[in-house]
Parts: sequence; structure tokens; C-alpha cells
Amino acid sequence: MIANFKTIIRLGLAFVAACIGLVTTTNCGGKASTDERSLLLRADSFVVAYYNGLYHEAARFVAPSSMQRLRFIASQITQADVDVIRQREEPLSYEVVATTIEHDSCAQVELQLHNAFTIDSIGQPGTISTEQTATLNFVYDKEQQLWFVRLSE
Repeated sequence: MIANFKTIIRLGLAFVAACIGLVTTTNCGGKASTDERSLLLRADSFVVAYYNGLYHEAARFVAPSSMQRLRFIASQITQADVDVIRQREEPLSYEVVATTIEHDSCAQVELQLHNAFTIDSIGQPGTISTEQTATLNFVYDKEQQLWFVRLSE
């Protein structure tokens, strides 16, 4: 009987602690952490597609103003590039170094990439970079309530 009472007290305290944590998150920057989570989810999806050469999948995460740039990059892929990606010994991995959200409409995600496919100069097959840094710029579409990558020229 006493063991059951202690269990009930522990569960009650755990519930109270969880409620306090939820209220704190909601009242103290909860929107910012939600924005950051949604930004990082979109960044993950883009990184996995883009740096594996899956540009048709990456297109879902690119701002409309960057679609022409993405189409150009995709049009430059050759069979030699595809072979480089397929022969990669280690899969793509990455770490988020920093995230910055400005004015709820622009953001940057700095990444450390490992085994990422990158396009080389025209006429040469792409390479797998064992380690490189990248900064992704995002814009927030308020209508769709989604972050989109803005590719640099």
C-alpha cells in the first residue's frame, strides 16, 4: 500500500514538472523554439536531398526565386556524377553548427558536412567532399507557414 502511494506521488510530481516545463516553453520563447524546429526539419530534408544529388526532391524545399538556379544545377549532372555518388564509401552526414533566425522571416543554418556530393567545374565529374562547411539561407513563407532555402547565385 505504501509502495503504491509513493508511486502515485512520484507520478504526480512528474506530471507537475512536465506541466511547468510545457508552460515555460510556451511562454518563454516557445514560438522561437517551434520556428527553429521547423527550420531544422526543412534544412534536414533539403540537405539529404541536395547533397546526395537528388535535386528533384530538393526542389520541394527551395524558394520559388531559386528554382531556376536549382534547375540549372540539376541540368549539369552527368552519368559520371551519378557514378561518383553511387561509389561513395560513407553516407552523407552533417552537424548543425549554428542557427540564426532574423525577424521571423529570414534564417541561416550553418552546417559541417561529411561525405557530401558537390558539383565540380563543367566537364568534370563532381566529387565527394570528406568535410566542408555550408551556410543555407532560408526565407519564411507566411502563407504556407514553411521555410524555404534561398540558393545563392
